[in-house]
Amino acid sequence: MILGNYASNGLFNYASNGLAIMLLMMTNKKKTTNQTGDWQKEEEIVQAVIIADSFNRKFAPITYETPRALLSLGNKVLIDYAIEYLIAEEIQEIIVFCCSFGEKIRDYINEKWTKKTSHCLIHCIMSSTSDCISLGDALREIDREGLIRSDFILLPGDLLSNIKLSSIIKEHRLIFYTKNDAFRAKRKKEKTLVMTNLYKKMEPGHFSRCPEEDVVMAIESDTNKLLYIQKSNCCKNLLLPMSLLNNEKEVCIRYDLAATHISICSPQVAPLFTDNFDYQNLDDFVRGVLINEEIMGDQVCIEVMNEGYSSRINDLHMYNAVSMDLLNRWIYPLVPDIFFSCTFKRNNVYLEKDVRIERNCDISNSVLIGKSTTVGESTKITRSCIGSNCKIGSNVTIINSYIWDDVVIKDNAVINQTLICNNCCINKSVSLTDSIISFGVCVGEGITLVERTRLSLIKPENIGIHLEKLDLNKQCNYDKEVGTDGKGFLWPRHEDNDEEDANVPSLAGNVFESTDEESSEEDDEESLPPSPPNEQNNFHQFYVEVVENLRCGVMENIAADNISLEINASKFKFNISIPELYEAVIKGLLELSIIEGSKQESLVALEKNITCLRPLLLKYFNSDESQMNAVSVAESFFATMLNMGGLFPTFLHKMYDKDIIDEVVILRWYKKPPFTEEFTLQDNYNQLRQNPTLVKFITWLNEADEEDSDEESD
Repeated sequence: MILGNYASNGLFNYASNGLAIMLLMMTNKKKTTNQTGDWQKEEEIVQAVIIADSFNRKFAPITYETPRALLSLGNKVLIDYAIEYLIAEEIQEIIVFCCSFGEKIRDYINEKWTKKTSHCLIHCIMSSTSDCISLGDALREIDREGLIRSDFILLPGDLLSNIKLSSIIKEHRLIFYTKNDAFRAKRKKEKTLVMTNLYKKMEPGHFSRCPEEDVVMAIESDTNKLLYIQKSNCCKNLLLPMSLLNNEKEVCIRYDLAATHISICSPQVAPLFTDNFDYQNLDDFVRGVLINEEIMGDQVCIEVMNEGYSSRINDLHMYNAVSMDLLNRWIYPLVPDIFFSCTFKRNNVYLEKDVRIERNCDISNSVLIGKSTTVGESTKITRSCIGSNCKIGSNVTIINSYIWDDVVIKDNAVINQTLICNNCCINKSVSLTDSIISFGVCVGEGITLVERTRLSLIKPENIGIHLEKLDLNKQCNYDKEVGTDGKGFLWPRHEDNDEEDANVPSLAGNVFESTDEESSEEDDEESLPPSPPNEQNNFHQFYVEVVENLRCGVMENIAADNISLEINASKFKFNISIPELYEAVIKGLLELSIIEGSKQESLVALEKNITCLRPLLLKYFNSDESQMNAVSVAESFFATMLNMGGLFPTFLHKMYDKDIIDEVVILRWYKKPPFTEEFTLQDNYNQLRQNPTLVKFITWLNEADEEDSDEESD
């Protein structure tokens, strides 16, 4: 989250007073014979590319019904903030690239923006393939279509910003920024700067700073050239390359910068993504540019903004933080009383038209209530947004929550740190804490849901089925957690322990606290040399991502190439070795198949998962060494979960039957005596090897192998 001095800037006016867009086909720009090239001409248009897809599932289950770009924030559609920002910055051409729910986004933009006229052209481009699963894929498709003709601004569709861009664009077009005029003139003829990334100073641990995006950067002081960057959320200590110390110029190490998610890109950025198919996001791109700088000559520049605000809604924590910044007027002129015709009261309370509030209500401290909403007697609302046409009962408590349009909340309900989507019904005496309630869900009377509950009318197992084929209004056997008079299905929690649960995205955000003991340990560590990043922690985070990718692959029937692309990107990000990759895939497969308390259901799930993931498994386990690794990992897994050890023979048989593991590998593995460094597990390994079903399977393989040998000798 990027804070600054905004109220005095008078940056632009978002009132609906004639801003307009024409959705037109792009016209070819006339070429010039000027030897300096079009890229240096001041009058050249500046394009902007909005990527209207997040490529993650942090808002699930909501984003299985509508795209994140069309979610509501401050009673306004998210993508409108990005489009209006670019119009206010006098961008001449905007390309909105849509992947998931592309038709829905296109229809919204056509209806909302083509009714107006303006200097700005908007082109809503839909992905032509279902394999577009990352920002890298989007830019490769944009490059294939030849949509980029000049420098362009790259930003996500869930961005809120009021940063002034004109001066930054001019600096970028000078090819390299420097405080020395002579050096600037010298560099003007060189086309080496491919990207300028905008950052804002923000102290570590700030509530509005996304922990997942914390980075340490090394920047050349006189040029702002990026020399080194590393994400810091994965490791406690930092290793800097010696080349930084050998640099003749002054180098600045920064940990006080937060991303604005705005990049000024040269035209060659999209072709670079095309040339490097492993680039899946901007982190991959920047890392690749830094690694290949001496060969390719490309460079990335960092610009630190002294004024303005910019943040994207990349999880629930940031949704909450940005919403509060909006209500508290930190993003002026992005404030509700400019968007809507509403009454602005003290303590940042905003009431739109036709709001009716009964007596003895406590509406205080950062509250927005949408038009035609009614609030019953003795109701308390604080630090919350309420949508339009909502009916709030009496004696209701709503704290730090976000209620969208057409929601009914009946008497005595308690809503705390919860997001409730359109057309939901919360019955009497319901208690919700830190939960997500998706579209159309009804929670029965007197129900108290556990923290971080997720409810939807879509069953988790129906993910991947087109919504048009699902009748969400059809009577179903809803989950008992919503009550006898409720409607909805409980989405599973994949976190198995408190430590992981603390990292689940939440409106509450992350609390940065340290005990005296921790502070003392940190003081002691300051005198020690840096140690390598926590490899075990890296593997754990990699494993979590692998399990999620495998789960989605099974539930959504995703192509093996796409799953492996995601897994390989995570491998690159966390610096995972090949054996660790094999371990994560096999353990993830087995973990997905284990259903506690039911060996029969686990057996069915294991066979189903191996069948569904067979193309992926064939990709990874295509050599004797990799197959031996797979068998050893499975043996270790079941040795630590002996109550499910009966599934081990099934695993081997199914992997053999599907031609994933060769019989020679299985027989060679079985001939080796079981061994483990953990002495307490040695008996478990022995019991696995003595399993009657396994012994029978090995005997059958030996006999089949002998028969094959006899036939060959004949």
